[in-house]
Amino acid sequence: MEENLKEQKEALEVLAGFNSRLVGNMEIAVQELSGDRKEDTDKLVKSITDAVNWEVQVLNSTMDLLNKDKVRIEKTAFNAAITEFSNALQQGADDALAAALKTMIPQFKKLDDAVKEIGLS
Repeated sequence: MEENLKEQKEALEVLAGFNSRLVGNMEIAVQELSGDRKEDTDKLVKSITDAVNWEVQVLNSTMDLLNKDKVRIEKTAFNAAITEFSNALQQGADDALAAALKTMIPQFKKLDDAVKEIGLS
């Protein structure tokens, strides 16, 4: 049990450093997908997708620690944002991707705040 808690804390510490860059990249992608598309916008979206997938794995394995004494991450709202992003990826339309990212950004900011609140970053 103690080893699992240690692993969860380590995973969240790594996530904390990673998450703020992810949010920044999401904000850049929203701009690019909203009419300021660049040559590498698709690569940016791919890197965001990979990062989101990794962070969701970490979140799933650490949710009990993040929400230990109070609900910091609403799993339903977080999952809804991820589902919207997944659907937008399948559509492939820039406006749908931008809208989905706008929905996800607050959820990932909450994740950042939650990690800070439990004292890991």
